[in-house]
Amino acid sequence: MIPLPPRAATLRLAGLAAGSLACFGLGWLGYRLVQPSQGPAFPSQVLQPSAVPAPSVPEPPLLPAAADRGSLSSGATPSEQLSPLELRHGALTGLAPLPASGAGLSCLAGGSPEIASPADPSNYGDRQPINWLGERVRHTPQLIVLHETVVDEKTALSLFQQHRSDDDQQASYHVLIGRDGRRIRVVDDDKRAFGAGDSTFQGNSVQLRQAIPASVNNFALHVSLVSPPDGADGEAHAHSGYTQAQYRSLARQIALWQSRYGIPTSQVTTHQEVDRSGTRHDPRSVDWNALGNNLRSLLLACATSAPLARSPGAPSSPAQP
Repeated sequence: MIPLPPRAATLRLAGLAAGSLACFGLGWLGYRLVQPSQGPAFPSQVLQPSAVPAPSVPEPPLLPAAADRGSLSSGATPSEQLSPLELRHGALTGLAPLPASGAGLSCLAGGSPEIASPADPSNYGDRQPINWLGERVRHTPQLIVLHETVVDEKTALSLFQQHRSDDDQQASYHVLIGRDGRRIRVVDDDKRAFGAGDSTFQGNSVQLRQAIPASVNNFALHVSLVSPPDGADGEAHAHSGYTQAQYRSLARQIALWQSRYGIPTSQVTTHQEVDRSGTRHDPRSVDWNALGNNLRSLLLACATSAPLARSPGAPSSPAQP
């Protein structure tokens, strides 16, 4: 065989190498096409909450049963698990919400209709069943949070009715209690009011957006008392408290929510109790005896319209006027 010149030999070797590589590449591609896919080592995209199917399981309760509250994994004692109402008014611990019957609800409403004064849609949202990580979360009313406005009624309602695009400025309650006892409806129960920002209740909170701190808003109902004139600046030590009409209406609103959603007294708390920022102290100067007495009397009086559920072993008490 006649030897090829050096340049021709180099070109021939390069051609053979290229052909070998092409054959290898086609063979590897064919192997991958006929083999079952193992999937990528990392997800190709992050699933949006709406794309994540919700499991067909019931929503978990907010807290264990009252008898189990002292044996939580957190190591909290029973007294630490009691709500402000239970701690300050022991007579309430034997009472449970009235059944959500028509007669019971009618009695609790007492013929005092709510006054509609809706907030701007920018100041409330939908209750979400899925958080930003695609996890199923609590989203039905399971907690009642008490507040005060720290401003007068007109100013509070005006703030809620203004359109606000800044997350830090958005705020609302479900119900406002005027100084004369009027119950003012601001946000519907099935919506998420922006009543407590960075907040938690005994370890329970929901984070719907990565940039916004977790809060109780997704499963809470917020009711606020209009502050007295001497406590409207939020900073002064003077605070003359709330009117008897406010305590009666607040008790009525709590009882209605308890009946509609089965919320026990152990899950009635305050903004100060759920706040994680350490800056919220409302509602101040609460007469817990006045609130507890009104709530107990209302529940017992309406028990004649609907059977009153009681905790096991709770003593019976005669209805009071």
